[in-house]
Amino acid sequence: MKRNNSIFLMLMLFLASINVYSQQYEIKGRVVGDLSNKPIEFVNVILTKNDSIFSGAVTDELGNFALSAEKGDYILKLEQFGEMFLSKNISLAKDLDLGALPVEQSIALKEIVIEAKKPLIQQEIDRTIFNVENSIAATGGDALDALKRTPSVQVQNDNIALVGRSNVRVMVNDRMIELSGENLTNYLKSIPSDDIKSIEVITTPPAKYQAEGNSGLINIILKKGALNAWSNTTRTAYIQTTYPAYSIGNTFNYNKNKWAINASVDAKKGSEASILDHEIFFPNARNVSQMDSKNRKDFYSGRLGIDYDISDKSTIGAIANISESLPDSKDNSYINIFDDNNVQFSQILTQGNSIEKDKNISTNVHFIQKLDTLGKKLTIDLDYFNFKEDRNRNFSTIQTTNNIIDNFDIANNLGNQNINNYSINVNLEHPTKWANYTYGGRLSFSNTESGVKFFDLSSGNPIIDPNQTDDFRYDEYIQALYFDVSKKFGEKWQVKLGLRYEHTHTKSLPLTYNQEFTNNYGKLFPTVYALYLMNENNFLNLNYSRRTKRPGFWELNPFKWYLNANSYAEGNPFLQPSFNHNVELTHGYNQKLFSTFIFQYTEDGFGQIPSVNGLNNQQIYTRANYNNTYVFGLVENYRYTPFKWWESNNQFFIFYSETKIKSEFVNDLPVQNGLSSAFSTNNSFVLNNSKTFLGELNFNYNFPRNSGIYKAEQSYSLDFAIKYLFWNKSLVATFAVNDIFRTSNPNITTFTNNIKQVYNNYYDNRFFRFSLSYTLGNRKINVEKRSFGNEEEQNRTN
Repeated sequence: MKRNNSIFLMLMLFLASINVYSQQYEIKGRVVGDLSNKPIEFVNVILTKNDSIFSGAVTDELGNFALSAEKGDYILKLEQFGEMFLSKNISLAKDLDLGALPVEQSIALKEIVIEAKKPLIQQEIDRTIFNVENSIAATGGDALDALKRTPSVQVQNDNIALVGRSNVRVMVNDRMIELSGENLTNYLKSIPSDDIKSIEVITTPPAKYQAEGNSGLINIILKKGALNAWSNTTRTAYIQTTYPAYSIGNTFNYNKNKWAINASVDAKKGSEASILDHEIFFPNARNVSQMDSKNRKDFYSGRLGIDYDISDKSTIGAIANISESLPDSKDNSYINIFDDNNVQFSQILTQGNSIEKDKNISTNVHFIQKLDTLGKKLTIDLDYFNFKEDRNRNFSTIQTTNNIIDNFDIANNLGNQNINNYSINVNLEHPTKWANYTYGGRLSFSNTESGVKFFDLSSGNPIIDPNQTDDFRYDEYIQALYFDVSKKFGEKWQVKLGLRYEHTHTKSLPLTYNQEFTNNYGKLFPTVYALYLMNENNFLNLNYSRRTKRPGFWELNPFKWYLNANSYAEGNPFLQPSFNHNVELTHGYNQKLFSTFIFQYTEDGFGQIPSVNGLNNQQIYTRANYNNTYVFGLVENYRYTPFKWWESNNQFFIFYSETKIKSEFVNDLPVQNGLSSAFSTNNSFVLNNSKTFLGELNFNYNFPRNSGIYKAEQSYSLDFAIKYLFWNKSLVATFAVNDIFRTSNPNITTFTNNIKQVYNNYYDNRFFRFSLSYTLGNRKINVEKRSFGNEEEQNRTN
């Protein structure tokens, strides 16, 4: 019944919006220079009635404007910087196209050159805007290069994060990109930085975004391009880590008349190494272990998006994405066991081989209806995705004591997972003269079926172990309604308030437990923003949000996945979501120095616990809701340009973390409360007058830090890159070296059951890459990149 009520409310919103605004008529036109007939940007278009302003708009980069009004007689005026260009009587009884409206070009263009340039960094009430087009970051690079220059954004090893956030979601033109990992970075590298107008950093997402996750958002805004244009970018790269790898890809964009098409394919073949060093200090023994793995990184992906303009106000479109990865691995590991006198008396040797196949299919159908030209807009998204995973691991373990074999195991571990998600999202944007509103709703259903089988092969015949074999089903229903309102008070103050309600119902059925587990709850997620413009050079921005983090689908499955006979990982069907309270206060000075105080409180935090059994030397990785955490921090971001050819973005942060372990774990998990801090500097250089030879030098340093149940030593990384542009900047060659000194992996220490454990895990962070990218056609296109509305559920498959 509740699900039916939610659907009814969403339909009522849809019907009401169409009814309210059906009597509006559109007025559009194009302002051009009287001599050149070229478009004029930033001209104020004002519609007056009885000497009162009724409506208004500003011309865009193509000189176009559009506004709406009810039936009646009006005066249309064009003005800029106090200079009146045109005053025209119009009678509105239907949609009206005024065509080209010429203005005196000598006045308009002169003023635009002096006044129209936007500041490098702008602060909006719920986001920070980095105007890439005013930075040398826009020269010859790609979207990933531009993100490296963006305040509060961290890009390391091609991973994107926000300071104080675990990871980040990326949008293009306010539409979520459904890709992740290497697929996402390849996609961003296909977007030339010259085509990026601005990058929006949203550390506290408004109510219209799902409450899932505490990562923040990055929104890449592309420049408006010419119609009837196309572009094609082909790219290839050679990557050398411990092993070589090769990648190739192509992106095609096309926009003609009412059609917009975006298509891309990517492929990679090669391997990477991982070295996992562990040291465990038992009461009467010390285990020293190392696992060396060769991990296959082959993947293939394809994406196709099509949009069609039914009319000037209506657009319908669809998008499909398919990807397949083959993350197979071969590993060899040993565990050397020493007694109290540091004499080795036992050894465990394991050889393993894992074969895995992951496949992801995503589809989206969307409809956009502009209800008027003042910004009122209805958007409907229908989404579906399917994720399949098949895993097959064989391993053999030999244990010797005093050079005598006392244990020999051969086993086969099988696992599979099949996830389906369906969702619908309805969103209404409703600006008015008094305030701007956004409201809508979302329905989502996810179904997960997975299983694991364990076979003992020691006898030469496969014998299934029923205690380590399981089938698992998990169903999840989420219904959401949201609303927010934003209003300005005078020239200095702006306030935005939002509220999102999500009702969640889950049902899990592990075969091992032979009973069904259900969870049913509704939660409110408020957001509050306040922006105070102190003066031309200073502002204060305060925001608060409550968000949630739901367990990944795989984390809920209680099956055991073995690394060797003495070590395995398992999920937990009793995991509950955690909830986060976030407060940020930011002061900005002169568009260069940004200081942010951060407070975060995590309730019912969950994560992996490395449990150690000293009796049988067994190590088990479990997951549980084991903590509440408080974090206080300060983030400093300073940008400077000592020369026109050198731009530097510098960040420093310091956090204090205090973790409260829940009573049932307090005796087993001593906390590592304390400070964590880091410094980074990203520098870009233009090395010749033609801006075709570019350089990059980046350095980051992490001080020793305590957080939760872990203590990490210091680590640092130095990265270097050069880039050369050929053939009128159509061909780009890049050579990059990452983590030059292989110093980015710190030692990490934790205690469980009063047993000390030290980890050092290396995942081939050091590499060099040589890449080529060639672009044909007109890159300044107007193809919008749309995303999937079930992005959060897709992220939880990783």
